[in-house]
Amino acid sequence: MPFAIVPGLHPFTVTSQFTVTGVMAIISFGTVLVVGLWKHKLHFFSLFVPHGTPFVLKLLIVLHDYVAHDWAVAIMLLVVKVVNGSKGWYEAGAGQR
Repeated sequence: MPFAIVPGLHPFTVTSQFTVTGVMAIISFGTVLVVGLWKHKLHFFSLFVPHGTPFVLKLLIVLHDYVAHDWAVAIMLLVVKVVNGSKGWYEAGAGQR
């Protein structure tokens, strides 16, 4: 992978490959998580919530995140279905090459 910056060795952009981008994301996410837990222990998770936030409000925020995510995914899939007609998301653009 370090040789990707040398012209002629890779005829494509390395980060255009989903696996390379995914592995880099997993490494960075894992590093932040491990170092954060190592330095702050379980207090690490409280760094994302403002001090003095009532517990009930924390629960409402978590519930809202789950519901909003589900609705966002549902709307996204609906839009893809409408735009592509009867084709599924996996067939989108398959015959347009």
